[in-house]
Amino acid sequence: MTCQKPYHKHLLFKLFLLFCVLAPSPVAAGVRVAVSIAPIHSLVASVMAGASQPDLIVRQNVSPHNYQLTPSKALQLSRTDLVIWIGEDFERALGKVIRTLPKKITRLALDAAGCAVFEEGRDLHIWLNPVLAICLVRKIRTVLVRLDGEHADLYRENARLLIARLTMLDHELATQLAPLKGKKYLVFHDAYTRFEKHYGLKSAGFFRLTPERLSGARHIARLRRKIARAEISCIFTEPGFIPAQVRGIIRETGLRSGVLDPLGARLKPGPALYFQLMRNLARNLRGCLMARKRSNKKADPGFPASAFSRYFACLVTDQ
Repeated sequence: MTCQKPYHKHLLFKLFLLFCVLAPSPVAAGVRVAVSIAPIHSLVASVMAGASQPDLIVRQNVSPHNYQLTPSKALQLSRTDLVIWIGEDFERALGKVIRTLPKKITRLALDAAGCAVFEEGRDLHIWLNPVLAICLVRKIRTVLVRLDGEHADLYRENARLLIARLTMLDHELATQLAPLKGKKYLVFHDAYTRFEKHYGLKSAGFFRLTPERLSGARHIARLRRKIARAEISCIFTEPGFIPAQVRGIIRETGLRSGVLDPLGARLKPGPALYFQLMRNLARNLRGCLMARKRSNKKADPGFPASAFSRYFACLVTDQ
């Protein structure tokens, strides 16, 4: 008598083969990307849409100039494939960590990407000029295509669409900002040269070179003399940076004030952030500089030793 193999074993084997054929192949996860600041993270997220999401390194409510990574963030950074940042002159503390990362991790420093010329005194806020942002997008696309060929076509198409949107944004902002040419204002820190030069604007000065660095009394005195000569129509602060010296000048002079946010500190990270950030800059500039003038209390150009000036002299140190 010939023994026959049980039928159910043949059936299970055939079902297994059918599952192997019909089961969807796993989708490639793409490269693991970490980006230093929110505006650049926004551009990268747009290029990577549909493949994976980049990680944001620096929290939005702190300055990137001296941001210290937590141990968990440093560990996360060591497990990435690509780190995109502005560069060590802009993110000094982050640079120390990036230098210690494994060599297999690709680094893209955008200050060395060849997109910007630093004749403006090496202003590294290069994303505030949409034309430079387009150049950055092309550099980011090229690196992503090289590292993740599986999604190369997706990265190219996303970058093409993003560049088209940035071009339209640039035209939109140019139209909105054209009436502001020639108007004088003060900004909190020296972050807007790229933006101003591109759109034909020019601030009359800044309170600080960086958010963390106090200006000297002589520098502030020069700004106060400009205010006294009625050369200034608006003072702009930044989210989280309204020191007593600036509040005092606004209160004493009665000048209008507004807020400029070069980093998107109060915006949700993601592809939309860059466009929101740039439109907010234009809207807030217009809102303050085109507002109806109000009578200001004029500052004394001689600045006698008033209680305020004595307080201020103690607050800051001369450079």
